[in-house]
Amino acid sequence: MTQVGTAESQDKALAVVQRLLKERGIRAWCHHTISLGLFANRADEVTWPNRPLRSWLEWRTPYPALERARAAAWTCFCRATVYELYEGAGRAFIRRTVQLDDRHEIHETAIRSINETRAIWTGLLSGRAR
Repeated sequence: MTQVGTAESQDKALAVVQRLLKERGIRAWCHHTISLGLFANRADEVTWPNRPLRSWLEWRTPYPALERARAAAWTCFCRATVYELYEGAGRAFIRRTVQLDDRHEIHETAIRSINETRAIWTGLLSGRAR
């Protein structure tokens, strides 16, 4: 494939990622490299990698392990379930808040490296993780 063909394929893959983020109301506080593992086989076709469609995350009750963590990205607060990506001190976790009528239920993933958590975050936003 030529460089022009490769650039066109990457543009199409990027357009798919941007559409997915827009559909889910994702806002990022700072710029991140986002990879959903998309591959362009032909100029007119973008496919998902050959992996299991979903993996299940283990959600735990919150614990104050990363005191200086800050929200780096989050989903729209207009939805019943809000996801937030927290990063700090080279570590990261994802917080899930379910907004109920009378209270909020908050759960978090285990603390991992930033790169590993970002991969999980991408899977969560793409529907490959729950």
